[in-house]
Amino acid sequence: MHSSKLKMFGQLYLKDLHEVMPEILIVVIGVVLITASFFLRSSEPSPVVIVPLILLFGLAGLLPLVASFKLLSREWSNNTVYLIMSLPVSGAMVMGAKMLVLISQFIVGTLLIAISGYVLYANGLYQYFTPQQPGYMLLQNNPELVKYLLAFYLSGLVLLNFLCCISFLSQVVGKLSRKFSGLITAGAFIAILMISGKILNAVGMGNTAANPIAIRMMGDTGSFIYNLNLSSLSYLLLAFIIFILASLIYDRKLEL
Repeated sequence: MHSSKLKMFGQLYLKDLHEVMPEILIVVIGVVLITASFFLRSSEPSPVVIVPLILLFGLAGLLPLVASFKLLSREWSNNTVYLIMSLPVSGAMVMGAKMLVLISQFIVGTLLIAISGYVLYANGLYQYFTPQQPGYMLLQNNPELVKYLLAFYLSGLVLLNFLCCISFLSQVVGKLSRKFSGLITAGAFIAILMISGKILNAVGMGNTAANPIAIRMMGDTGSFIYNLNLSSLSYLLLAFIIFILASLIYDRKLEL
């Protein structure tokens, strides 16, 4: 029984993974073009190449959120929702597969960009990290930089999960009505986001990262990472509640 459900979950995952392949290819092509242009240069390497990598990193973080609306809405536009809802799978499995795809998309895209950045650094950009350059001083004054970057990366992953859960809930709420579904979805997304912000502020987590990053990084490393992790945990718990609510509505309120 468990193996059959796991197999069905895997099939749902592969189906949804196929849906986001265009977005993944956008990031892959971007990484290839930036890296190739660096190695095909006819002059000395320039740190300007970091700018498109940073922009691409932001795009890699944004595309999964955009895809979260596409993955669920296409179930209705392609009429595959009726087939899926007739299968012995819960709403949690359906949206869990989609969430795992979105997380996979984020991790694959950002890791490719990180690898590309390291390759560019090792093949010429390292010369700009000298005692006269800000990059060198940043590394020298912050030996715990790797911990900061990892903490920020994980918090970004949690934030993406949080927003995607809101996306799922807003969409199933929108599908409760046959008319103005898109408008209701947009309104629900904004409303849920605002309510979530009030809840986080009420428990003292909404403004955890409000202080300037530079000032926070000059403080105690352990304290900063602890506060960031505590904030991420709050977002993760709230995302879990929103995900369960979306799954319940999907199972009990949506009709074939």
